[in-house]
Amino acid sequence: MEICGSILTNTDYTEFHLKCIYCSIESELKDWQQFVHHTRNAHRFDDADEGSALSENEIECAPEELFETFADTENVMYVKEEDASLPQEEEVLYETIDILKQEDDLQSPIRMEAPTSPTYNSIDGCLEKMDDDSYDDESQVQEEIVNNMSNESDNYEEASDNSTDSDSDSELEGKPLRRSRTNPMSIKRKLKVSFIRQNPRVLHFIEEFKKHPCLWNPNDTSYKNEKAETEAYNAIIEGMDKKVNVLFTEIELKKSIQQLFKQFAIATQKADKNQLTGMAVRYLRKCKFLSNSYYSGASDDDDEESKSDVIQLNFKEINDVTTAFIETFANFPVLYDSSLPDFKSLEARTEAYVKIAQLLAPELRVNETEVHLAVMRLRKWTYMTLRRVKSKELRRACTKTELHYLQLCSFLPPKSESLVINCEYCNKRFFIDYLLRAHLVKVHDVGELPYLCSQCPRRFEKAHDMERHKLRQHCEKMLKCEYCDSTFALKNDLNVHIRVHTGEKPYVCELCGKSFRLKLLLDYHINGFHLNLRPFECDICHQTYRKRVQLKNHMKAHLNIKDKKCDECGAAFTCPTSLSRHRKTVHSNTKPQK
Repeated sequence: MEICGSILTNTDYTEFHLKCIYCSIESELKDWQQFVHHTRNAHRFDDADEGSALSENEIECAPEELFETFADTENVMYVKEEDASLPQEEEVLYETIDILKQEDDLQSPIRMEAPTSPTYNSIDGCLEKMDDDSYDDESQVQEEIVNNMSNESDNYEEASDNSTDSDSDSELEGKPLRRSRTNPMSIKRKLKVSFIRQNPRVLHFIEEFKKHPCLWNPNDTSYKNEKAETEAYNAIIEGMDKKVNVLFTEIELKKSIQQLFKQFAIATQKADKNQLTGMAVRYLRKCKFLSNSYYSGASDDDDEESKSDVIQLNFKEINDVTTAFIETFANFPVLYDSSLPDFKSLEARTEAYVKIAQLLAPELRVNETEVHLAVMRLRKWTYMTLRRVKSKELRRACTKTELHYLQLCSFLPPKSESLVINCEYCNKRFFIDYLLRAHLVKVHDVGELPYLCSQCPRRFEKAHDMERHKLRQHCEKMLKCEYCDSTFALKNDLNVHIRVHTGEKPYVCELCGKSFRLKLLLDYHINGFHLNLRPFECDICHQTYRKRVQLKNHMKAHLNIKDKKCDECGAAFTCPTSLSRHRKTVHSNTKPQK
């Protein structure tokens, strides 16, 4: 059976209407035959392939005599072509008269009951029945984990009820179906692709993606063509916005495409083993065009590690680094046991990071920042793996190595604790201790920045700033400028540098028309020239500046620090501007224009 509509009622339960879940059509309950005719003709279910059996979710057809009465479709509905394919919400939902008292709660037709099980105080309680020899059958191991996990409901996104009360004097005897006054679609900015849940939006997404073979067909002439891919992304974004109210950004669209490839790869593997049933069969048939794609579903986002990480945690194969780190981390419950009084103590947690780094020092030369980042990755992997083991979604099965490391992490609580630390100066709340440390330095000028580079003494406020510093200063610069011999480690740095040669200045001031190479320079121009904002003041002479770097160079002049030296004559200067002026006037035949 296929769920095709919802039953709506007014507050007095005196009128009942049928509402299509795929578009905005609505009719009275007594006109159910017209509603069935509309559903059969406007929303056809082409689930069955030629020569294949119908899936268990396919609609059962009514007798053909029912259609003879309603042969004239033009007198039945007045709906635009694009509206006839609109789904109701994130999931196919329905209401029955038995639950009309709870109008705001919609049920999913594929709702699954979570397994009931006792509650455990740690992950060890979830795994206590697993023996070493149980690894011989991974499916049995995962089933054992699921049956012993704490009862935690899946946080699937529920669709909102957009039904409206009907007008009491509206009669539809022999009249065409009327459209709802409100848009039945809520706006979404991302789409989770799943093959086990009925989601008309995903079906539309598959159809839109199928129209652009340059994104999935290696034999297409435009495959991996950057311009063609950009045009395809824009077309999909426009189509999803127009048809199903999904306002994609290009980043979110790429995530959904990656999820589609992964679901297809996993579904294909299960189909080869005759383990695929139900809703997933329907989605797999619709994605047959992906069979020629080179994408491999073996990778998983949860296992991705940064190449610049000093502590490389590898959960795909048993190794000494990962095992030693987990065992060392287990000896510091102040970092994971919320029942301890020092669990929320910033000093105690920082001291624990330092001690772990010291214990790992013989084998790994790491600092407290690398330990903190590794702890965050370990916790994320543990809870994502537990969710994957328990989930009813189509996901990659856990390997023996992953289950082994999951058992080593049995000291962690079964759920990710809510770590909340308040700032002692302003009482602001933080969920990560390193964020609080950065806040103390930036706002209250207390302590030092948290993220310490593993190869030099520099500290940073944010982790990505530290990662960019490592790439720029401590990694080989592989990107070479086509106009000169300059090399860069980041693609963005190279693009900005090329603008020096091309003269491109994409950022234009709306007040005076002056253009700049960087957005930062435009902001400096507007704040300093048009708004006359000079927030950086010298503590010695009280002179103000628009940029922090200008104040920094000015302070060097007070302290007589000349760290910018000329390579040709050895002359020293306090700032790069003075050095550049010296080179042009002394070592070049071309003098600067006044």
